[in-house]
Amino acid sequence: MNKIYYLGLGGHTYQFRMKAVDAALNVRDFPLAAETYTALASTCTPDIYDASVGDNTQDVSSELVVGMVQQHNFCQNDVDWVRFSAQGGQTYLVRARSLKGGAAVSVSITNADGSIIWLEKIPNAFGVTNDLKFTAPATGIYKLHLRPVNSGLWGTDVLYAISVGQGSWLHLPLVNR
Repeated sequence: MNKIYYLGLGGHTYQFRMKAVDAALNVRDFPLAAETYTALASTCTPDIYDASVGDNTQDVSSELVVGMVQQHNFCQNDVDWVRFSAQGGQTYLVRARSLKGGAAVSVSITNADGSIIWLEKIPNAFGVTNDLKFTAPATGIYKLHLRPVNSGLWGTDVLYAISVGQGSWLHLPLVNR
């Protein structure tokens, strides 16, 4: 079964009913009443990085040690900034992995003051992992600007994991028959 993500307004309840067609083309009509409902919270509990010192600006970014993982969420109008140390010429795998709630994270890799964007990738769907292959141009501090792919995507349970690691890549030949 495929997942369907629905963006609604916080503090509202949405009811759903389904019409189905199976592989044998048997049709099930719409039921008269809703079969399920979802209530969206009107508030959001910030993750530990937002709740402690805050990580919503490049000046107040959380530190991410290479090889470690941080778990974040997106509250309303939330962005996250994370910094990491890199060695010049070294290639890194930057991974924003969706954990829950359809999290889809746009990632920009910038210099220490955020004035130069070295690499940026925007996911094409909700609930997907966003991987970037980044070779540091020089030894120093780099920052990750992390934001939801859609401003309506927020909530305590919109969770993602961010990591920076050494990574490895395997290139396979393309074979057509």
